[in-house]
Amino acid sequence: MRRIFSAAIAVVLSVGLDACGAVSLGKHAQPKYLLLQERTEVKNQPIIVRRDNKLCPEDTKERQTCPIDFFIDDFRVGSYYVDNTAKYYLQSDKYEFKVKRCREKCATFTLDVDVNDAIKSREFIITVDNEGYPLIVQTNLPK
Repeated sequence: MRRIFSAAIAVVLSVGLDACGAVSLGKHAQPKYLLLQERTEVKNQPIIVRRDNKLCPEDTKERQTCPIDFFIDDFRVGSYYVDNTAKYYLQSDKYEFKVKRCREKCATFTLDVDVNDAIKSREFIITVDNEGYPLIVQTNLPK
């Protein structure tokens, strides 16, 4: 009985410390719902996706109501707030990258990408236009 109680206290302390750490980072500090984060023998092509610092209309950095969901071939692999960045690992293939923002209506933008060893740039930027519609663009930086 004493061992179980000690283990329960350790778990509560661990969870409490983790929660405190997460709160100090802010709720928009990193993307949510991330998938495809592990490199494997097959999934060995890295790409970096970053949301720039442009806010949707009516948003502030502290009060963001405009996350942009990032999809690869119709699978949501991340939800981005401003200044979020994540690295994904994909297998060499052709993909449809899609960004989607839903408020009153859903707005989407798609980009067809051939991910392979010859890809010109592995960095993609998520942004919004002046009306808050999402965009994703490939940077011109060398890989």
